[in-house]
Amino acid sequence: MWSHPLVSFLQNRAPFPLPVSSPYLPDTALNDVAGESYPQFNKQDEKYAGPPPPKINATEYHTFHDLPWGPTSVRIHSFLTGRESSGTKPIAGLTASILLEVAQIGYGRTPDEFKADAPGQAGRRERIAWEMNRSRRFIEALKGEGVRWDWKKEESRERDKREAANSDKKTKSRL
Repeated sequence: MWSHPLVSFLQNRAPFPLPVSSPYLPDTALNDVAGESYPQFNKQDEKYAGPPPPKINATEYHTFHDLPWGPTSVRIHSFLTGRESSGTKPIAGLTASILLEVAQIGYGRTPDEFKADAPGQAGRRERIAWEMNRSRRFIEALKGEGVRWDWKKEESRERDKREAANSDKKTKSRL
């Protein structure tokens, strides 16, 4: 992952030659990412309330899909590394999301050929606040540790910011 060019997270084009058909992959190279080896991704419960990992296409450098999660949908990205045939997993899920955001900040631009977020996607702060207000385990941990933060107010503030930004975009598109 650390040898992967950061700018390539802003592109759909691989920084290496892609195979024309699915390459030889060890049995578990993509299964782990696809969820077969992680049953918690297939069963949404208190143990894991987040989205399942992305579906991988071994011949496309960048893929994504939008999943409902929390207050909105979230876009789950996956980027091939060019080393999948030796067992290296694609860069996917939260790691891909963070590296995509770092690339946007570092290069001062958005991706060339795709949108980083799902339409209307809540930001990280709103999604975290949403979970903190609903997950029994988080609520119990916060009480047990004496954390006194108004997560309902935080969620409301972040939701209001997102809705105002979406309203501004709609107004500008009409002009």
